[in-house]
Amino acid sequence: MKKTIFNFSVFLACVVSVFTSCRNEDEIRFPDFAKGVSMRSWIEPTKSSFNSADLSNSSILLNFHSYYPEEIKSVAVRVIYVDSQRGKDSRNMPIPDTIYAEKTLTLLESKLSKDRTKPSTLVVSPSELETLINPKVGFGPGDFFIFKFTVTKTDGTVLSESNVSPGINAANGTTSFTTKLLNPVYVACPSVMKVGNYSGTAVDVPQSEPVATIDDVVVTKVGVEPFRFRVSAWDASWWNELAIRYNLGTKPAESIPAEFFELCTTILSQNANSGGYGTHAAEGGKWDEATNSFTMQTYNEFNDIYLISEFVKK
Repeated sequence: MKKTIFNFSVFLACVVSVFTSCRNEDEIRFPDFAKGVSMRSWIEPTKSSFNSADLSNSSILLNFHSYYPEEIKSVAVRVIYVDSQRGKDSRNMPIPDTIYAEKTLTLLESKLSKDRTKPSTLVVSPSELETLINPKVGFGPGDFFIFKFTVTKTDGTVLSESNVSPGINAANGTTSFTTKLLNPVYVACPSVMKVGNYSGTAVDVPQSEPVATIDDVVVTKVGVEPFRFRVSAWDASWWNELAIRYNLGTKPAESIPAEFFELCTTILSQNANSGGYGTHAAEGGKWDEATNSFTMQTYNEFNDIYLISEFVKK
């Protein structure tokens, strides 16, 4: 038995030798990949909006960082200004997509910081933007700015949202390349929104559909921005009532939370889910100081449903 094992081992060694003696190491190794582009940008949360009540002393802070700063020649910061007061819809709510001007703000010619904890920074003031854009009536509450970035590498390659794959242009915390800030920069006001308990009613619903009410709605402050809040049942339980009426297979929760901005008494809800029946996009809303109430107006494109919910402070 020992002899058989020895002979088989010798045979196997010979076979391996035949197949490995002529191989080219350079042909089978993994290829050398070039380093991917790296340029992250994000806004400092505590300096992420302009105060309309004190524009002269207001500013925002942009951060920039690269793992390979030696490959970045420059970063162009482009600004799109949206004047929210130029258009109103049929319900007298601002139309938040009227582009008024697009300009290049500046070029960062120096090398970007390689240390994310100590990024390169750019301070932007309203006066600088006003000189750049020259708005006809000045910046007002509810206006906002979209910041986009174009990178030129030392080899001449230009990268922007037009040619960067979504695979690397993702969330600011994990992306290797940022083509724009995740959220617009708003001209905000000292918030008048009141946190606490509210009663909610779906006051404007599709014809013949149920009018939902919910007595226990809570509004809380979230995030570092002075104007970001969360409501515990943005639809006043309307989708839940609809599921009960039509015995739908998916019954949404009675309370579906959503975040919203209160910008100078205008309510801008963030995209909200319906518990399984499509997404509701922001269409506006309003805070009413006289009645201690606010409305949220949304649109569900998949089901072609406009919905207005009203919340009254208890």
